[in-house]
Amino acid sequence: MDINTDNEKISAAQRAHNINILTSIITAFSLIFAALLAAKATMGSADKVRLESCLKRIDEREMIARQKSAELLGSVGSFLGAIGTAKKFPEESSQKVIKAAFELTAYAPPELNKIAVQIGSTIYLGLIASTPQAQQEAIKNANVAFNGWSASYLNHMKSFDREREACSGDTDQDSALTNTSPEPTTERQGVSYGQEG
Repeated sequence: MDINTDNEKISAAQRAHNINILTSIITAFSLIFAALLAAKATMGSADKVRLESCLKRIDEREMIARQKSAELLGSVGSFLGAIGTAKKFPEESSQKVIKAAFELTAYAPPELNKIAVQIGSTIYLGLIASTPQAQQEAIKNANVAFNGWSASYLNHMKSFDREREACSGDTDQDSALTNTSPEPTTERQGVSYGQEG
């Protein structure tokens, strides 16, 4: 009977050992699964932070570009109002237009910068003009300088939407960030400043 008792003790010890091994394997798989879940959650959080950061930068740039554009257009409006009531070229209004035009160039794409610089430069030429005829020519040229403003401005605003899409991975980022060519338009918004060029 001692042999049976010994076999039963060995068998019970072997079962306990097998249970310990099985428990260790289950625990190891549980830990691996938990680590994978934690890693996925961390990656998801990092992606969310990256997306929010990307969108915030674009929103801030868009807000500044809109603000600087509004300042330029507002100063041009004040300038036009001052021309109608002034006996001479309005110096203070002219300086505001020139300042706003050049400030915009820090926040806008080349096609909009070109128009802003043309506006500022033609107003400057009117400011330094020595005859009323030269001043009137500068005002006329300032109107012509506005050609393309609407299309370039709208395209610039649309470029922010393309960049937002690139942030979220909805489009190819390189093409979204480099596609800044003006979209053709046949309709002018607001006041006409001359023919589109």
